[in-house]
Amino acid sequence: MPMLRAISVILCVVSALVYSSPVFSAQFGVFYFPGWSAVAWDPIKSFPERRPLRGFYPQEDKVVARGQIKEMIAAEMDYVVVDYYPNVKGDPERGYVFLDELAHQQEGSGSDRLKFALLLIEHHPKKLIPKDYAGALYAAWGKYFASGNYFSVNGCFNVFVFDPRVLEESFGLAGGGLDDFFEEIESLVRRDFKVGVCWIGGVFDSASSAKVAEDKVRVGGVFGYNFHGDQSGRLSTNFRELHDAYLWHWRRLSRLNKAVTFLPATVGWDRRPWGGSSVPEHDLSVPKTDDDLLLHFSSWMDVLSELESSGRNVHGVICCWNEYGEGSVLEASDGLGDRNIRLFLKAKKSSRFNVRW
Repeated sequence: MPMLRAISVILCVVSALVYSSPVFSAQFGVFYFPGWSAVAWDPIKSFPERRPLRGFYPQEDKVVARGQIKEMIAAEMDYVVVDYYPNVKGDPERGYVFLDELAHQQEGSGSDRLKFALLLIEHHPKKLIPKDYAGALYAAWGKYFASGNYFSVNGCFNVFVFDPRVLEESFGLAGGGLDDFFEEIESLVRRDFKVGVCWIGGVFDSASSAKVAEDKVRVGGVFGYNFHGDQSGRLSTNFRELHDAYLWHWRRLSRLNKAVTFLPATVGWDRRPWGGSSVPEHDLSVPKTDDDLLLHFSSWMDVLSELESSGRNVHGVICCWNEYGEGSVLEASDGLGDRNIRLFLKAKKSSRFNVRW
């Protein structure tokens, strides 16, 4: 009998080793556009199916911000990356209420809170002095870093930079460089928080867009916001073509030798409210059926799990929660309800990311 019990124990252990799923640490997040005002909503009103389920909300409403945070947590988002458009003083031009509500989350345990990170956006080059620019930004950013809810990986605060090329050119106009700016912010963070900063650089369709992110030692990670076509440069004209383009870009991002990679997924592209794409047919790149989007999410999670299994530090990020002007919306709307959230959760439930120990 003792021998049989011993054999039984051994078989149970072997069975557990064979059938247990691996542990995945990749986190899922979403980009957030904080620019909604009465004027901004006007073009969207011509597309009634895009009306948010909560109505055309004012961006600076605390109740809206708190509701969206709860909805993101319910959608199993681990973090949100907030577009940050600085004014001359370094403060956000918009979206500060949403950021403040993210920073002030106190209820429940840490797992009940939504982590958040900043996405620094400068679309056009302009003369910027690295030390002055860093000081102005840090005066606004310090409270977010101090909140306890800021998104970090490997013990470093993640700061996303939409297009490092624009900042490089901007600092160059003042005789400085991107590394000067990075070093100044890093020194302030080390002084106040005793941690580092992981700069996550944006990569776009063009091959040259990855150059700054690759060349700069201080750019520790890469991400994609939106992709529009594959290596041929041709823009997609339906969602399946857009999905195929993303497959190519996922492989491309995975080949960049960076410490962390944020692989993007999309819920579609249709920029007609903002004036339309340069190629009108590109605005047809939206899922026609549930299966279209489910395939995209499932393929994305497969790539993430494969990369993580090979030892890569990878995470997923979706564009976007509320980019109504570009047809990239995870948030519930009149036309789609909560379809996009449901399909994300369905893909996640059927993937290996549903198993966390």
